[in-house]
Order: sequence, then C-alpha cells, then structure tokens
Amino acid sequence: MLNPSDTVFTCSPGEDREFWRTACAERDARPARLWNDEEIAALRDFNAQAGAPDAALGQIARLADPRTLVVVAGQQAGLFLSPLYVLYKAVAAVKWAVRLERLLERPVIGMFWIASEDHDLEEVRHVHYLDRDGGLARWTYGAGDESIDALQGRSVFDVPLRGDLLAGFFEEIEQNVHRTDEKTARIEQWRAMAEASESFEDFFARGMAHVLGRFGLVLVPSGLGPIRRRAVPAIEREIEKPGESTAWVQHAIEQSRARGAAPPLHRRGDEVNFFLYRDGLRCKVTLGAAGEFLVHHPVSGEILERATTDGLQGELASKPERFSPNVITRSVVQDAALPVIAMLAGGVERQYLALLRDVYGFFGVPRSRVLVRPRALLIEPSLERYMEKHGVPADLLAREAWDEVEERIVRSSGHGATLEALEEVLRNNEADFRRLGERLGRLAEVPAVASAIEKTASATRKAMQRLEQRVRDEIEREQEAGGNHLQRLRAALHPDGKPQERVLGPCFPFLLNHGENLISWLVESLDLDDVRVQPLFLSNIRE
Repeated sequence: MLNPSDTVFTCSPGEDREFWRTACAERDARPARLWNDEEIAALRDFNAQAGAPDAALGQIARLADPRTLVVVAGQQAGLFLSPLYVLYKAVAAVKWAVRLERLLERPVIGMFWIASEDHDLEEVRHVHYLDRDGGLARWTYGAGDESIDALQGRSVFDVPLRGDLLAGFFEEIEQNVHRTDEKTARIEQWRAMAEASESFEDFFARGMAHVLGRFGLVLVPSGLGPIRRRAVPAIEREIEKPGESTAWVQHAIEQSRARGAAPPLHRRGDEVNFFLYRDGLRCKVTLGAAGEFLVHHPVSGEILERATTDGLQGELASKPERFSPNVITRSVVQDAALPVIAMLAGGVERQYLALLRDVYGFFGVPRSRVLVRPRALLIEPSLERYMEKHGVPADLLAREAWDEVEERIVRSSGHGATLEALEEVLRNNEADFRRLGERLGRLAEVPAVASAIEKTASATRKAMQRLEQRVRDEIEREQEAGGNHLQRLRAALHPDGKPQERVLGPCFPFLLNHGENLISWLVESLDLDDVRVQPLFLSNIRE
C-alpha cells in the first residue's frame, strides 16, 4: 500500500481515496495564489492563438475557483510532437484530471507545460519516421544551415520555424507514403499548422491543441508572462541564498549513492539554479570566488558578466522575463505558479525529482505527487498479423524481451530444427569435456593439463558460437530477401535498439495512418495504472 505522505512513486495510487485526500489537504494548506482575470486572459489568449477549441478554453476560467486543482505533464517543444512519449504524457494528464475530478468532487484541469525556455536545440530539431519500405528514417531541421546552427543557446520559443526548411521534410513524407485522399488531407493539415507558426513553441502548441484540445488539455508555455511573474519569489530566494538549494541537492545525491543508486543529477557547489537572458541567449549562472554571480555564454562557457546580489534583485523586480528556472527549480516554479496536485514523469525524471524533496522545503513550495507516466507500444495491423503468424505473445512485448521476440520468429520460420541442432552440438561438446576430465582422473588436476582442457573447451565453445552467429546471419539475410519483415519489425517496435516511444513521433506513420481516431482510441485505451509497456494493437481503432 502506498504511503499518502510520499511524493514520488513507481506504481500508481489509482483511486485510493485516502491517498488523494491527503494530497488535497497538503495542497489546500499551502495553496497557489489564485489566478486573476489578467493572468487567465493571458493563458486563454495563448491557447486560443494555438487553435484550442472551447473544450480547452473553458477549462482555463476554472483557475479563478480556489477549489481547482491541476494535473500537469510537460516536455520540450519537439518537432511534430516528437517523440511518442510526449503524447502519452499529455493523454495521461487529461485522463488523470477526469479521474480525480470524479474522485475528489472538485474541479481538476489537465495541463501540459511546454518547456520552451529550454535552449537545447539538438533535443528538439530531429524527427524519426518510417519510410515507405518500413525502414527507420531521420530528418533534421536546418541541417547544414549556418543560420540555424547560429541559434544554439537560444530558447526554442526564440527559434524560428521556417517554411523553406520544413518544405524538405514534407517532400520526404510525400515520397514515403502510399498516398490516399485521407493521408494527403492529414499532411496538408500539418503543413498548414507549420505555415501559421512562427517558432518551435508555436508549432508544438498548435499540434498539441489540434490533437488533444477537444479533450480539455490546457497548454502552459513556461515563458508566459504570469508564469514568469509567479516565479519571482523562488528566483529571489535563490539570489538571496545562492548555493543553498544546490547544497540540498548534493546532500540528496550523496544519500542516493550511499544506497547504491546512480543518481541522474550531478551538481557542482558553485552552480546557481536559474538562467539569465543576455542578448537572447539563455546563460548559465555560477558563484564566483568573491561571492559575485558569473554569467556564462551557453555555448562557449565564457564569462560574459559579473553581477551583484543587489543588481540581480533590482533586475528581477523590473525585468522578471530575463530570469529562467533550470532543472532544479523548474518543477518548483510549476508547483508554485499552479495549483498542481500531481505531475506525470518518466523513469529518469522521477529519479531526479526524488532528489528535490528538501529543495521544495527550501523554497517553501508544496510538492505535487509525481505519478508514473504510462508507456506504450503502438503496433500496426500488418505487424500484428506477422507476430501472430510466428506465435509472438503480447507478454514478450510488455516485457520488452526483444531477443526472445526475434528468437520466436526465427524458430517459427522453418529454422527451428537447425538452431536446435547447433545447440545440441554445443551441449554435447560441454558434456564431452566434462567426461574427459572425469576419465583423466588425477591427471586432470595437473595445472598444465587442466589449463589445456579449459583452453581447448573455451576455443571450441567460441568456435561454435561463431558458427551459430553466422548461421543466424544467413537466416536473417534469407528473411530479408523474402520480404524484410524482421527488419520492419525492428524499425517499428524497437528502432535503433531503443524503446519505440523514445524514437518515433506520433505523426508519421501513426496519425498519418489513423487520423484523429488514434487520439480518441488512445484516450480510451491507455491504462493509467499499468506501469509496464502496454502493447496497443491499432487494428482495434474504430474507424
């Protein structure tokens, strides 16, 4: 049973009323400041500009109700909503909001925090998709374009989305799909959204509003004016007490290592937990030896400026938009700015958020519950039929047992007897060497003889393993010549040897093939309480 006072979980609390009442009581004891009309209007304007429907816009007004709570998910503004797990986070936020509103009998809004202040362009400029032959393809925005490369260090809300660069991607997609009227219309929808967008943030928001706005998802850009102003108390405390929040994180890291864990965060004692904007660049800040604040160029690391406490406090009061939270303070600002009761996070996110318990206390912000985001594996009907033919059970997919999946396919492809014969020879060789040792008796204990036996056995074992691998390679080549189904399966379900949800995006081929029905079906099918990978067979989508 979950402890209601815990905050970061590896399983789902489900509909445990005691758990959620405890979370509500803690949030209500230290509520976020109520949103005023001006702030609500700013958030509404952003969502309306992104094309959000009334189902989402109507949710925003509920921020004026002191009983309203928020379930939030968030991610950087990846091109075409990439990768897939971004979509799963957003769907889960909507589903948890509906669930908790029913359970708690009070308003709950599903929100998506667009982390568009992030300045890692490499993180968001790539799109992976499946070509017409089922192979994995990758496209990079502005590859080789010096004007785009020069934008390194700028927040992605400040990175322009140029139609001339995206035209190349749409051409690739059109060349790599089996065209139908429906697919052509879907491509044109995304092209129109891209042409209407000024930046990565803008395009991401339009895409997310397009697919999930009708389910009430509200989009919150991290650089929105009300968010920046609500971040001021946390940034102010960091300026007044530089190094203290980092010390708390370092202490948590040391405790984690003492338990045998490998924490995902590494902090130096001189790191200050906010960024400063200088000439459009999002600059790291550290503490100098004399207690001054050093502002560093985000790419070269060069010191651009030395600032004082008084200087930064004055700048924060007059220009809060020049300050940006970092990985330590981002979730603190989120939970201070919004009445968050729960947030969705993946494995590594949960690990680093678990290190921030004392950081929340330092800033005086109540900590939301961190829930496991659902994981899924989308399986197109053709691959479903292929795996059924070869007897691959869904359990292997849920366990991500890809070696076993391929073994099943190879053995059911008429080569089972061949592999069994190789395995039998290997087993017999091992047994033969054991018998040889027994027959040699005391001679086998002589070091020179024992070493010779072991070396010969090892060489034989390695030779048989090489033979087995060559046979498997030949089987794979034979299968490729017969239709390349195994390669397609790898590209679609385990691309580049990584989870599908961390490589492929939702648009190509999934939204392209199934349209908005995919989203409705995902909202219905994704299980909030299953922490394993959920194999989702797209043949079940109702057209």
